Amino acid sequence: MSYRIMYDSDQLAVLRALHADGAALVASYADLITPADVQHFGGALAVIDRGLGDPHHLATIGDFEPGALRAAGAAQWWDDHQGRGELTVYASRSYMPNVLRNLGPHRPAWRWWATLDGTMRVNGSRAMVQFANVIMTGVHADATIIYHSRWKP
Repeated sequence: MSYRIMYDSDQLAVLRALHADGAALVASYADLITPADVQHFGGALAVIDRGLGDPHHLATIGDFEPGALRAAGAAQWWDDHQGRGELTVYASRSYMPNVLRNLGPHRPAWRWWATLDGTMRVNGSRAMVQFANVIMTGVHADATIIYHSRWKP
């Protein structure tokens, strides 16, 4: 099995540079994405809803953490985004159980675990682990290892 690395950032210029250098996948926030960004990155772009708007209705990732989406709203978020493709929930190891509990058993979602401490495997990880922060990557982007080829193939 081959693994992929994805970089995420709130600075699209950084993602453009990483993509030009060969990053297969990049992710940023729905409230920052423009149609030109969608055209530039094409299928390499993953779009994250952090609760600040999704004007182009592109987000397939829910960012569940303090200051973003709340775990209590996970089921409603899933219902609102259903039909956009395979949905993904992003949360820390401590917050993910709350998100999954609120999704319930009938709302399947990929799990994007945030460790940001170098940990690259989390029990129950179905898709990916964000293991490196901006200090570790050396650029204004975090790094994620993607374990499943079915997630954003």
